[in-house]
Order: sequence, then C-alpha cells, then structure tokens
Amino acid sequence: LITMRGEDSLTGPLNRQRYLERLQLEIDQADGRPGALSLLLLDVDMLDEQNECNGMETGDRILQTVLKEILMWFISTAHLNRSGSL
Repeated sequence: LITMRGEDSLTGPLNRQRYLERLQLEIDQADGRPGALSLLLLDVDMLDEQNECNGMETGDRILQTVLKEILMWFISTAHLNRSGSL
C-alpha cells in the first residue's frame, strides 16, 4: 500500500515517480518567480561499504537516521526523495 501511495517503503519519502511528478509541478509553479524553488541533493558517503561490512539492516538504519535528521531542518512543504546509486 505504501508503494501504491507513491512513498518509498523503507524511509517514507516520495518514490521516484511521484517525486518527479511533484518536482515538475513545483518547477511549473515557480516559473518566473525568482527564489521560489530550491533543489538540494545529498549523498551518504560509503553507504555501500556499510551494507557490505555490516549488513543491509545497518545501511537501512543509516538511511532512516539521515532522513530523520534532514526532516528536522526543512519546512513542512519540502518534498523528499531517496534515490539509489547514480
């Protein structure tokens, strides 16, 4: 059900498809309004190594902890997405 609602099953933010839809909507709404949109990309360094050395559960906990910390800093209208390796 979570995936059907458009959320990532592990961490809760929007899944890729819903995020891209929401991002396009935000871009369209911000068009012509200076400073109306910000995009921030973050990388969790060495997550693959943590998964290999300590197991996927440790990597999952790291992602969940990072997301929790990020959510403390952003306004409620922020839209988050978790992507895999790029």
